[in-house]
Amino acid sequence: MPSEPSEQNSIAVDFAMAIGGKAGSGNHGGEVVVDNTGAIDTAGIGAHGIFAQSVGGGGGVGGDARSMILSIDPANWSPVDPPPDPTSFSAGATLSIGGNGGSSGDGRLVDVLNSGTIITRGADAYGILAQSVGGGGGIGGGGYHGLDWQDFGVPEEYEPFLDLLPVQDEGDVHINIGGKGGSSGSGGNVHIDSTGFIGTAGAGSVAVFAQSIGGGGGIGGTGATGGSGSVGLGGDGGSAGNGGEVVVHITGSIETLGAAAFGIVAQSIGAGGGFGANIDRGIDEFGWNFALGASGGSAGNGGRVEVISTGDIITRGSGAVGIFAQSVGGGGGLAGEIGLGFGFSGTVGGKGSGGAVTLEHSGNILTFGDAAHGILAQSAGGTDGTLQGVDYLGRAGAVVVDINGHIQTAGAGADGIIVQSLGGEGNTNLSVTVVEGSVTGGTGSGAGIRFLDGAANQLDNHGLVRALSGLAVSGGAHAETVHNHGIVQGNVDLGSGNNAFNNHAGGRLESGAQVVLGAGRTLTNSGTVAPGGMGAVLTSTLTGDYVQAATGVLALDLSLAGRDSDLLAVSGMARVGGQLALHPIDLGYARPGQQTYLVMTAAGGIVDEGVSATSSASAVLRYSLAYRTPNEMEVTTRLDFDTPQLNPNARRTAAYVTAIQAAGGSPALAPYIARLIAQPDEAALAETYEKLGPGALGALPDSAATATVAFNDGMHSCRQRDGGNRFAAEGECSWLRVGGGERHQDRTDSNDGYDLNSYGVSGGVQKALSSLTYFGIGLAYQQSQLESTFSKVDGERLEAGFIFKQVNGPTRMSASLSVGYGTYDSKRTVDLAAPGTVAQAEQTLWNLSAHGRISHDIAYDQDFYLRPMFSLGISRVFREGFHEKGAGGANLRVKSEKDTYFTAHPAIEFGREIALEDGTLARPYVRLGLTRHLNGNRRETTAIMEGAPVQVASFTSISKSDASYGDVALGIDLLSRHGSVLRIDYNGQFSQSSSANALWVKYSVPF
Repeated sequence: MPSEPSEQNSIAVDFAMAIGGKAGSGNHGGEVVVDNTGAIDTAGIGAHGIFAQSVGGGGGVGGDARSMILSIDPANWSPVDPPPDPTSFSAGATLSIGGNGGSSGDGRLVDVLNSGTIITRGADAYGILAQSVGGGGGIGGGGYHGLDWQDFGVPEEYEPFLDLLPVQDEGDVHINIGGKGGSSGSGGNVHIDSTGFIGTAGAGSVAVFAQSIGGGGGIGGTGATGGSGSVGLGGDGGSAGNGGEVVVHITGSIETLGAAAFGIVAQSIGAGGGFGANIDRGIDEFGWNFALGASGGSAGNGGRVEVISTGDIITRGSGAVGIFAQSVGGGGGLAGEIGLGFGFSGTVGGKGSGGAVTLEHSGNILTFGDAAHGILAQSAGGTDGTLQGVDYLGRAGAVVVDINGHIQTAGAGADGIIVQSLGGEGNTNLSVTVVEGSVTGGTGSGAGIRFLDGAANQLDNHGLVRALSGLAVSGGAHAETVHNHGIVQGNVDLGSGNNAFNNHAGGRLESGAQVVLGAGRTLTNSGTVAPGGMGAVLTSTLTGDYVQAATGVLALDLSLAGRDSDLLAVSGMARVGGQLALHPIDLGYARPGQQTYLVMTAAGGIVDEGVSATSSASAVLRYSLAYRTPNEMEVTTRLDFDTPQLNPNARRTAAYVTAIQAAGGSPALAPYIARLIAQPDEAALAETYEKLGPGALGALPDSAATATVAFNDGMHSCRQRDGGNRFAAEGECSWLRVGGGERHQDRTDSNDGYDLNSYGVSGGVQKALSSLTYFGIGLAYQQSQLESTFSKVDGERLEAGFIFKQVNGPTRMSASLSVGYGTYDSKRTVDLAAPGTVAQAEQTLWNLSAHGRISHDIAYDQDFYLRPMFSLGISRVFREGFHEKGAGGANLRVKSEKDTYFTAHPAIEFGREIALEDGTLARPYVRLGLTRHLNGNRRETTAIMEGAPVQVASFTSISKSDASYGDVALGIDLLSRHGSVLRIDYNGQFSQSSSANALWVKYSVPF
């Protein structure tokens, strides 16, 4: 364990370091050509993949000062734990890295061709670095000044004691990285053409760097410091020298990882200080002043800069711009990432003009980091680059950016695209074209597209422009004109210039809370303006005038749940033609009745130039347009769920829906109500109500009543061969009957219609109680399937009964009683909220039936008979209540019901007997009759929707069928010599809106 340090009141540390030589005079750099087709993989700080450099009259490359050990002996400190009150230390340092240029000398052409893969791993390790410098100092190495305790030579074991010191740092550290330019010298042209993948991992590790500097200091390395002082990164410019042409063509993908690890940097600087890499903080938040990109020299113009990229670019790191293209006259170039207070780029030397900057990108640019812009393109005349508020002594060039792809920035303060043209003798136009794709800015102050300075600036958008911050387009004091053929989402602030926003046919402006064009400036809409986009209510304030052409559409959201709506508030005047496209929202909570919405105000008045209100068709929602005052436009809606053209059941359901919505609606039913309101016409509306109602579920009693009539008919007759009244005679037998049938009910105003199919088997015995009286019992099993348009019910039932018969000559009377029980599985399609939604349930039915019949046979010539007959029947059907599942709020809770069928059935039958050669008797017959429902044929189904508010009462669906039916039956009895009987018969029943057909086979054996 080392001894504890003794107390010392102050420590003074001073050092100075210079790395890199000084050039002589009048030397020109040579041409440099690199053609790489292989793979390159490097590891280490400053380990570039390809480094191509031509320096005229320059000092070359400065070494790295990566580890600066300041030995401070703690032996003099007293062993006090904890240390006493504040001590202080003063650390002063001066570091100069990179050579200084000599007298006049030009850089020459640097041409790099690459088709291989390049990967670097390390800080400041560029993928491709191509540089031509005239009269320049070349490349400065990196200086790392972390100023943690170990950097001062303090052993690690002493750090806990020192961390307790309330240190007051009075250090003064000065770092100048990058050489100083000499006298007049121009940078040569720099060309890079790369088709391979380039990836870097490290802070400040630019993937592709192309630079031409006239009289410039080149590239400053990385400075990382923790004490107070100043840092200058990038060399100082010399006397007059022009930057050369910089052309970068990239068709491969680029990925970088690290702070200030740009994707592409293309830079031409006249008499400029070059490029300063990133700065990191040390052990505490000491006071720093940074000047990044050192001072410019005397007059020098920036050259033309062209970047054409067709690959994807992905950067991950703060300040890691996707593409940076810059031409600066007499300027200091670019600063990298800074931790504290700073000034971007160097100070201005002599007069110089920025060149034209052209950038075309096809593909994707994705950046993940604060201030990591997608594209930054700049031309500055006599400027310090991106720094504002200094003298500008030259003219700036034009900046043109064309995008065909997607730009996405995710960090705070990260713009999708920034363009700038700024010079003391005049700015030139800025132009951004989004051919297709999208530009998305970051959070915080990030914008989708930002214009700085320039002159007559223009955005031509055919894609999507937006920002996570909500600021889609930002301008300044100069004129910005937006031609929108695509989509612009969010706020637009074009500043105080002579601005215009032209929303062309097919274009869509989904404005945010603010659209600032300036007083007297105009938003001309020939496409669609939608405040807040679709589906969200927003007040959008337009500073300027609004003109809507005949093809223009103002799309407005109206909340049917309240009185809120989109509002376009115009500070000037509004001339409105075209259409108001009304988009109702919150349909699931829509309140019935009338509501009024304020949709436009204009302080300078509204001029109606033929505007009309339109909306998607709705059978229940109506709109009207009016002017509350000359400055206010309003829309009135009327919602009525009930329409006269609906059938009675649909109107009952409509009244139920009205009660639900008047009570405030419910989340469970909201999706269904929304779809209901969206139905375009009466037919679709009626269909929707049918899906919401019980529909054919109320037809199940028909199935039970039909089955019990067939069962009762099967218990009649054990046929006899002989006797004077043999056609009416009864005997003893056992019998079995099988068959099936179908019933079709048409859709009517009072019936949803259905198809019923059934088949079954029944059997029984009949015994004689006396010579005139007979008693029989029977048992039946049936399966059935009932289907309507939106419902399906499968079921099975059992029925048991008995019958008494009295035969008196040709007259026969009977009375029967039966009881039945059935279970049914129902499925009801309710696909309004989601496709395939089905409400399912299990239902139970009971029935109790009684029937009586009397008939009398009239014989002719012993082989023919005429049989008039009359029947009365009563059936009581009991439906147990049930609860559906599967359709959420649209599930029905159906109450139990009792239905009574009271029928009368007169008929007449014609028959004869034919003796066959084998002794079999054949008795064909035909029967015609009428069935009349004496109490009507009406059934009620009462239910509530599961999602309805509890205070809303139930609703009832009433199904009515025809009261009178025509009956027809024909068949044949085959009586064998031994007394067994085979009967085959057909039964049909027909009415105005229904039909039924059944076929049965019965076999009886006497005993």
